[in-house]
Amino acid sequence: MPRYQQAIPFDIVRSVKNAQNDIRTLQVAASPALVRKPLNAVQASLNPNPYFWGMDPTGWAATAGSFSVVSDPPDPAPYPYAALYTNDLSGAGSLSQSGSTFPVQSGQQYLVQAYVNTSASSVQIGFGWQDGTHTTTAGPTNPTITVTPNTWTLLSAALTAPALADFAYPLVGSPSGDGAITYVTGITSQVASIAYQPGSSPQVPETWHAMGAFNANFSHGSPAPAYKLYPDNTVAFAGIVSVTSGTTSGTVFTLPTSSYFPISTKKWAVPISAGTPATTANAQITLNTSGQIILSAGPTGAAYSFALDVIRYPLDY
Repeated sequence: MPRYQQAIPFDIVRSVKNAQNDIRTLQVAASPALVRKPLNAVQASLNPNPYFWGMDPTGWAATAGSFSVVSDPPDPAPYPYAALYTNDLSGAGSLSQSGSTFPVQSGQQYLVQAYVNTSASSVQIGFGWQDGTHTTTAGPTNPTITVTPNTWTLLSAALTAPALADFAYPLVGSPSGDGAITYVTGITSQVASIAYQPGSSPQVPETWHAMGAFNANFSHGSPAPAYKLYPDNTVAFAGIVSVTSGTTSGTVFTLPTSSYFPISTKKWAVPISAGTPATTANAQITLNTSGQIILSAGPTGAAYSFALDVIRYPLDY
């Protein structure tokens, strides 16, 4: 009998997916402005061009250093493009989007978030503020957060727009003239939601889980702390943690199951209140891969409290 070569199966699903990827790559490379707006709509970012798609630098500039957009950020980068900022050793500097501001309301809190990979051990993240004529009203609000060098870290800070502020822009940079080389991507800005309303989102299948007893020097505030997993594979926290007088660091709580553990360490600058009357400042919270919520930089002196509401993180990239 004649022998025939075996036919190779045609994988139509893979072929269609490859074609879609090729088209997407072509669109981003050829005209990043066409995809920037719908991508921002999906992420609900107040500032445009947070991902540098197609190596687009629009709106971004460097102070006390230089920057470029690269298509090969260090693995495992969460997005294919990143800004590479290099501090010039002359002093504190940053990568900022002062060329593309967004409107803000004085007294309202805004959340800035970014993935950062830096050669230094600390980095600043925050907002610059402008009045109605786009003139700087005060220095930037940019708390310093400690990080593990040369590791991608998701950083967040919830900051209050000062008096006379009408516009804002995000910035990430070096707290000193350290000559750091810093990769930044996914720099998004949002209105911070500090309202705790368990069960207020009926479209979310998982309910809020109340946190159990805290470790020494920490206790439940009002509203009580809680957490839940969202359908988009992100975990969110809510509520207030009260801290004993003089406590500046320590493990607050450990999540009970690995289902809520991040695959990489996350850090946030969280709003705190202390003293009488209350004054606004920030503390640093770390969530490690073992599910431990750690206060790593709190204020000294009187007892205080901090809000968990600004903490939200993906379970994977």
